[in-house]
Amino acid sequence: AYILTFPWQLGIDDLLAKRIPPAQAVVNIVLRLILPLVVTIVAFIYTTRRWGRIYCGWLCPHFWVVELINECMRRAGGRPTLWEPRPLPLRRPDGRTIVPDRRWWLVAALLAVGCALVWAVVTLTYLLPPAQVYGDLLAGRPSRGEGLFIAVLTGLLALEFFFARHLFCRFACSVGVFQ
Repeated sequence: AYILTFPWQLGIDDLLAKRIPPAQAVVNIVLRLILPLVVTIVAFIYTTRRWGRIYCGWLCPHFWVVELINECMRRAGGRPTLWEPRPLPLRRPDGRTIVPDRRWWLVAALLAVGCALVWAVVTLTYLLPPAQVYGDLLAGRPSRGEGLFIAVLTGLLALEFFFARHLFCRFACSVGVFQ
């Protein structure tokens, strides 16, 4: 109800105004708070036990960047990451053959930096009004703080996208750590 912008109340105001007895307030809390939380948690656990990391594969914005960079790095050097001890087979399951080409390193690097830049700007819009951030960027005059934030976060995210993207999912993502 809250997400769909319907009014959602536990009835505590009615209890304080003495419009409902305490027993009714307890029933309201159980039915409107505890039961929905328990159902949501049980549904989440059932879904992840039954179908695995659905969020990670279908909803996570980090996942598609990881897969894209993995593919570029595989085309560049035969391995999806720098940490793989051996290259993957050159023949794919669908029969196509991949021939490593060093030019894909440039594509992978540009992709990592480009996605990092976009994510840094979007992250900044969580802290400042989006109209201000995008207006300053389009006018070519971001403030010192905006520019510094974007530059530092772009650098950190680019390093993460290029070197530690799989470690992020295992150790830094709250959904990945929970699962």
